[in-house]
Amino acid sequence: MADVVVNDARIKQVLPGRTTTAAYMNLRNTAGKDVALLEARLAQASSIEMHEIVKTDGLSGMRRRPSVALPAGTSVAFKTGGLHLMVFGVQQQLENGVDIELCFDDDTTQIVRFKTEAW
Repeated sequence: MADVVVNDARIKQVLPGRTTTAAYMNLRNTAGKDVALLEARLAQASSIEMHEIVKTDGLSGMRRRPSVALPAGTSVAFKTGGLHLMVFGVQQQLENGVDIELCFDDDTTQIVRFKTEAW
């Protein structure tokens, strides 16, 4: 397993009539080597993408990230208005939290419990 500590993992409830939501967390790489988050998976969703909010010419927009680097000894925050997980194709309410599988470039995975919270 990658030596990545995950805390404050949370996912927003799906709004009525929608199938997309967002998830956030803090990652800390406690290993002596760099790793990268490549993918996240949720059984109740068709896909999850890593996105970041970027400003171009004064306008904000989302840009997909193929991976997120976690250099040795550093932390990365997935938060509102910045880097986050976009969760697509959710067909049911996410009750009492969900398990999201995080996949790293060293061929390890980690299942993390994400607390469900309202918008």
